Amino acid sequence: MRKTTILGSVALLALTGCTTDESPVTTAVPTPRHLDATRIETPLDSFLPSKHDALILHQAEARLINQCLNDLGYTKNPMPEPESIQQQDRHSEFIVFPVSQAQQRGYNSPAPATPKGSTWDDRASTTQQELIQGKLRRYKGKDVPEGGCSRVAADRISEGTKIPEQITGGGVVLDRREQASPTGLSEAHVEVLRLEAIFKASKDTKISRMTADWSSCMSEKGHQYTSPQEAANDDRWAGDDVTHLEKRTAVADMECKQQVNYLGVMVSVQSTYEREIMKQRENELAGLRSNTKAWTRNAARVMSQAK
Repeated sequence: MRKTTILGSVALLALTGCTTDESPVTTAVPTPRHLDATRIETPLDSFLPSKHDALILHQAEARLINQCLNDLGYTKNPMPEPESIQQQDRHSEFIVFPVSQAQQRGYNSPAPATPKGSTWDDRASTTQQELIQGKLRRYKGKDVPEGGCSRVAADRISEGTKIPEQITGGGVVLDRREQASPTGLSEAHVEVLRLEAIFKASKDTKISRMTADWSSCMSEKGHQYTSPQEAANDDRWAGDDVTHLEKRTAVADMECKQQVNYLGVMVSVQSTYEREIMKQRENELAGLRSNTKAWTRNAARVMSQAK
């Protein structure tokens, strides 16, 4: 899978915009001894469900969807209730990964642990997917609930809470219809707000100065790029094949990031803007935290009942 970032086309525009010195005072800049995005934490992460709560939410969603499918008379290929939650890469915006990965895969993400064709999604039939998504109106003489079995599960887990119709941040508008499931809504809400911080951080002079140092380092190694985003999204890396040049460029990229303390500066500046957003949207985030706790309680009640 080709490595992508949270920035997307909207936020990438900010990287070419004007910088400003009118930024909040940043805290001390850390000096991480690693280039591992899974080990990074920034202030907004505190509003995400814990690993334990995320597991309960996913388990309850699977159980409720299976119950709905069974009620409709579809009993094949039940959705598995996960036994654990894998570590999520929540900070792909930093575009960092170990040098050893760059040596093997260039800018590609690590190979999936599960072979293609072996997951539940791969085995799900078109009918099963349509029942879950609500694309079928009737099945075996029964009315399919509006929104499908996924909406049935979402309504049960979110019972007693009010979910915002829209969430905005960084030029992005997230409609609840696009993220109806509570298992993904907390993550989506936080990431949209984080995008606002990424947008602001990209214009900060501390980032522009550090990026210039990174660019000079890359030039000394024979690679001409003005930003890490430009290097990672080079058209020459399109496709699944990983060339020697891509590997060499990715290794140089990571080495230069270590040299200029890229990750430390990025985390410090982005964390500052995240705290600013947390103050500005305090009530909104308090509502998210309250909702997440309620969703987890509802999910725990589902899991406490006999199948």
